[in-house]
Amino acid sequence: MLSWIIVLAGLGASWHYTDLESQTALYSVVFPLLFLVFAAALAIKIVVFLNPSKGRANSNNSSTGFWGDSGGSDWGGGSDGGCGGGGD
Repeated sequence: MLSWIIVLAGLGASWHYTDLESQTALYSVVFPLLFLVFAAALAIKIVVFLNPSKGRANSNNSSTGFWGDSGGSDWGGGSDGGCGGGGD
């Protein structure tokens, strides 16, 4: 809950102090960048909040790879025995 407050307060404060036409780099560069950082953090928090089971390891599952397989390769084939030479 505290992280939600921090992200929302940072988003609001950075929006309030952003002035793209300011001569000061703090208001025209730093605060807009902080706004983007807080906006990205908020987007990630919303995605995780709405679907918490995605992207987290489930203790009931065996470990899975990137595509949901449990290892191995989908490329088929097998070992070709190395760099075999041509026949005589």
